[in-house]
Amino acid sequence: MANTLNLDRSQRLDVVCKRGDTFKMNLELKDDDGTNIDLNGGYNGSDTIATPIYAFKMQVRAADTHDDAGEAPGAAEGYLIESWATVANRDDAVTETYLDPTNLATFKIDHGDMEDLESGVYVYDIEKRLFNVLGSVNWDDDTSIEPATPDDVETILYGVFTVNEDITL
Repeated sequence: MANTLNLDRSQRLDVVCKRGDTFKMNLELKDDDGTNIDLNGGYNGSDTIATPIYAFKMQVRAADTHDDAGEAPGAAEGYLIESWATVANRDDAVTETYLDPTNLATFKIDHGDMEDLESGVYVYDIEKRLFNVLGSVNWDDDTSIEPATPDDVETILYGVFTVNEDITL
């Protein structure tokens, strides 16, 4: 009898959107008991952030095995679109001040980037990145989050990313 340890906890969620339209997707995260997960770090009795704190990254690719997208914007890394979620209640001027709790993360892709993406069927996934050390990261600026080294990375959603053609571009 074979035993299996499956460490893949990601869930499939297919997405259909419109070419040229602004893409906006909200994630509200809860634990297994239905309690909100505070993405901004817990309150520790002072005015400083207690870890962990979360960031979320989404990539759209031509195929799940596609590590080189040719001349596309993220060609060197293989993605067609990359988006970092904005997490509610984060102040881009402050990195160590306690932030109001939230479980809301929003992905937004500008209409110009969506216009550049041809209609068709692609794949995507979303990674949850957990940080136990704050460092000098500006949590409202993806150029500051991207090079930071997370303590834990887990794919939480994946699926087909269908882009329907639009009449007005």
